[in-house]
Amino acid sequence: MFLLTAAALAAEPPLVTATLVADVDAIAAGQSLHLGVRYDIAPGWHIYWLNPGESGMETWVDPKLPDGWTAQAVQYPGPSRFTDAGGLVNYGYADSATLIVPVSAPETMSGESAQLTVETGWLVCREKCVQGSDVLSLTVPLAETAEPTEALDAARSAVPRPSPPALQAAWQDGVLRIRMPGSSGLTLFPALPLEAALDRSSVLDHPDALTLVPGTGPWRAGLAAVLHVAHGPSAGHYQLTLSPPPGAP
Repeated sequence: MFLLTAAALAAEPPLVTATLVADVDAIAAGQSLHLGVRYDIAPGWHIYWLNPGESGMETWVDPKLPDGWTAQAVQYPGPSRFTDAGGLVNYGYADSATLIVPVSAPETMSGESAQLTVETGWLVCREKCVQGSDVLSLTVPLAETAEPTEALDAARSAVPRPSPPALQAAWQDGVLRIRMPGSSGLTLFPALPLEAALDRSSVLDHPDALTLVPGTGPWRAGLAAVLHVAHGPSAGHYQLTLSPPPGAP
């Protein structure tokens, strides 16, 4: 992987453009809104998920809010998988992606508006990689009533959903088998580096089921993951918590 600084490509068009949006046109005291950091990515390049995989860097957002405002955990859209020329497997986004930050206003506020700021950073890669960052601000009017905007409608649909009742996941004969009846094209994205809890070769696409083989290392309790279903009535990204194998350390 070749890493270049943004200054080295200053004369080129930006590889990533970050924009800050909100899902309401105003905010009242004690109410909540969602901020969205949208990344528009140059064709052929990609940025990374919260677990970048075997190389890369997590795309991160750090809210810098006025006193009394609070932010909850960043919501990441479901990722895609990329394999580089050296065979390393990475997780992330091409074309565009939006990270969502739930934000709450304090019970009392003064003035006519509030300025909400986030810092964000990313690594964008193709054959080479360029590290980037930005500071984004949005002025939100203070009002008794607010109207929703459509700025985050598509982004919300990309956030992994809770696992449906039809999902089947069980340890059988020493391997973890995951199936979604009526669906196909399953891909698993562990939310944290596997640390040898699962054999690397088992975390790959399968037509209608995943068979996950334990690795040589200790199992992290409640290993969080995202399951992508490519085809069928349940197509989409889903939240998944992997139970440890029987007798795991």
